[in-house]
Amino acid sequence: MNFQMEQFKQLQKEQVSEYLQSGWKITPIKFKDKRPILNNWQEKDLTKEDIDKYFFNGSTNNIGVRLGFVSNNLIDIDLDCKEALKIADLFLPETRTFGRNGKKASHRLYYSKAEKTVRYDFGKTLLELRATGQTVFPLSIHTSGEFITWENTLPIKEISPSELYKITGKIASACILSKFWYEGTRQDISLCLSKILIEANWSKEEISEFFKLYVLCQETQI
Repeated sequence: MNFQMEQFKQLQKEQVSEYLQSGWKITPIKFKDKRPILNNWQEKDLTKEDIDKYFFNGSTNNIGVRLGFVSNNLIDIDLDCKEALKIADLFLPETRTFGRNGKKASHRLYYSKAEKTVRYDFGKTLLELRATGQTVFPLSIHTSGEFITWENTLPIKEISPSELYKITGKIASACILSKFWYEGTRQDISLCLSKILIEANWSKEEISEFFKLYVLCQETQI
């Protein structure tokens, strides 16, 4: 094993220790993969011997962190499409983020009692609110071969489930609607959508913020 890999494994060992101190449950993931190694990983709490076996006794694996109540209500917002990445900062509160070189800050972490995982799709996955399952965390290696690393060291923000679902729903809606926003339709869409949102008791400020998202998403596709 070369020096580079030895150094990586030492850094990974420190990272695993930090995760455990945070009360997060980890699970081994196939190297350069997203699939858990253990068949019963959803229920298995790793002992120190397990951790040594799967990460440090000659094995090289990615680090998966189990989400939800088992890890102190840790939630991962996974921003899959370029439109969601572009506009996320307008609505999601500042928090700890991570990603890889080709998709920076694509994962936003929050503490929330949200219990349901929601994936927003429109032909492809736009974003996902993960309240269950697991996510491959730093220090790991993505299927692309890129290192998964932290983007900042901010504290993880606590947020209510209702607010979290509302925000991710707005982002997904803006991503979808932007695909139909082009010259000749903008005025009609704006008027129709404004009427719908007013009838849904949205405030003028909320509608204005939503249209900012809407326009930014459309610009991303040009």
